[in-house]
Amino acid sequence: MNLTPQISRQNFHSFIWHIVFFSMAINFMDFDTVMPAMIIQSGGTAVQIGILTAILIGGSKIAQLFAAPFLYFTKTKKTYLLLAISVRFSALMAIAGSFYYSQALPNGTIIYLIFFFISFFSLSEAFATLSYTDILGKSLLQVKRKSFLSIRQVISSLLMFLSAFAVKKVLGTYDFPDNYAFLFLFAGLALAIASLGIWNLREVRLEKQFEHPGLISFIKLLKKELKGNKVLWSYLIIINTLGLGMGLLPFMILYAKTNIGLDPGQIGNFVILKTVGLVFSGLFLFRFANKLGYKTLLYIALIVGASLPLVGMLLSDQPYWFSLCFLMGGIYITFFNISRAGVLLEISTDSNRVLYAGIAGFGSILITIFPLLAGFVIDSLGFEVFFILTSLTILISVFFIHRLQCK
Repeated sequence: MNLTPQISRQNFHSFIWHIVFFSMAINFMDFDTVMPAMIIQSGGTAVQIGILTAILIGGSKIAQLFAAPFLYFTKTKKTYLLLAISVRFSALMAIAGSFYYSQALPNGTIIYLIFFFISFFSLSEAFATLSYTDILGKSLLQVKRKSFLSIRQVISSLLMFLSAFAVKKVLGTYDFPDNYAFLFLFAGLALAIASLGIWNLREVRLEKQFEHPGLISFIKLLKKELKGNKVLWSYLIIINTLGLGMGLLPFMILYAKTNIGLDPGQIGNFVILKTVGLVFSGLFLFRFANKLGYKTLLYIALIVGASLPLVGMLLSDQPYWFSLCFLMGGIYITFFNISRAGVLLEISTDSNRVLYAGIAGFGSILITIFPLLAGFVIDSLGFEVFFILTSLTILISVFFIHRLQCK
């Protein structure tokens, strides 16, 4: 089946449906605020927050190495995307049930149950991310991709903004652990409704032929693509250095608890401010989508990401102003995610997009181990050393952004 304007338009609307309800789910299970806060309120430590963040950020990326060889040799990905969504829905329902019945569990058991179910949630994301990236790349006409990425960010941000108030309401209305049980219940239901958009997609089937499909062939392709590919290497180094900012906000939550205390109302405010950052940066990108190149977006993400830890240290004794760190975090996430996704689409083709996505996922080694190292660095050297080292590492990406060859 060839991609026609009519099919592209139908797929565009299907992707919009998916992002509408998926955006509602995001805040109820927000990786940067809700999840670290629930670990802290369950009695978790800095190391356990690091483990959780590593599972959420790095678990799926490592799993992509194992998912990519399988998906690369399949001509359609829609079935695997729906299967991954089903696993994620089940994991969210299981976490909701664990919190609801947590009072009947032995002390400390809830944290291990969270780790168990979150692991399934994160590992299934490997199939979801690779399948979604491949389907997105071949299901929309090229002239519509950047517009969709910008519109997706605007819609996602606006709905996340509205749902942020719902998150604050739930956290403030119900006592722990019932408040988290309701949050994950709502997240699971929204995710299930979002999957209807994927059901409605018309996936373009590529007639690829492989002499020896399997892991060996995939590894050979991997080596071939990496050998001498300066653009791909620059991309990998950028997402490993600049991408460290993606793991910062959970430790900002812990930093807030250590310095200014932490209650459900503050968590709700953090969610709202992060979402405000997402909304305004998304609207900005939507307005100037055709005037800003991906390298410019990467530079903006660099400035905000490297400044974030330093601003946190400067405002650590001012509870009101410290919340601005989450506003900055939302801005950083928007610019980094859009540029990361856009550059990947530009440097790959329909035939090798899953391969490149798999390489990018498994190649994110530093992002994967960063939260684990962070917990130990904080425990042994303190927050200030951790924040300074993070800023310096993010700044390294400036050299590779400059060298990146991308439209």
